Amino acid sequence: MRSLPALALILAALVALQGCAGAAYVDGRREAGKRITVGASNEDVVAICHSGSGPSAEAEKMADSECGKTGRTAQAETRVRFACSVQAPTRSYFRCLGPRKEVP
Repeated sequence: MRSLPALALILAALVALQGCAGAAYVDGRREAGKRITVGASNEDVVAICHSGSGPSAEAEKMADSECGKTGRTAQAETRVRFACSVQAPTRSYFRCLGPRKEVP
């Protein structure tokens, strides 16, 4: 019977932490003053960090937006759990498909 309060506390903590889920963001880090990326994203693959186990509509929209900068569309490839921040722990990779175009 001692484990029931502990279980209730853990459940309450998990519910409370769901409210702390961070917004999705592009993992496209760069060195200061340079165009070369040092993060997981590059010109052909976009990495989006987000909460949840699968890519959310927000993450897919961000990937389409990033690929749209070169006139291409995004297709989900893989995902890795616990690869980003605590608030957005899942990193999903999207491949930019289609011919590269310069978009003004």
